[in-house]
Amino acid sequence: PFEILYVDHERIVLGFESENDFVEKDEYGLKFIFSLKKGPILSRDIFVTTIINKIYKNDDNSKLCVDFKFTTIQEEDLRFLYEKTTKSLFI
Repeated sequence: PFEILYVDHERIVLGFESENDFVEKDEYGLKFIFSLKKGPILSRDIFVTTIINKIYKNDDNSKLCVDFKFTTIQEEDLRFLYEKTTKSLFI
């Protein structure tokens, strides 16, 4: 299990309670599913490729925080995330 600590149009930061096998500079694919309240479509799926930018650990390695930077994302998904996280129009 993990906790989403931060997300914007460039990165996502996840927190974990226990040791994981993450390695800095490794690449991962992530899928986001956003529930939509308005309109005929119920959800929006976003697929991104990420690279681990930085891993932060506490003193006994029981908790860690992983900063994933997006390396590939569709332009319309970038715009969607930007507008949702900043409440501003993507120009």
